[in-house]
Amino acid sequence: MITIFDRFGHDIPYVERYRIIKEAGFNGVILYWGNEFGNNDYKQSPELARPT
Repeated sequence: MITIFDRFGHDIPYVERYRIIKEAGFNGVILYWGNEFGNNDYKQSPELARPT
């Protein structure tokens, strides 16, 4: 499994961020669990990152 941290320095909505991560070939994501970086919906991150 190849993973990447979900906070990679660009101000992109998390839904879009997870799509980009998947399209780049990663099959896992390490979630940032806090709101210091403007992710006020961080509690929704597990569901947003879940594969469809």
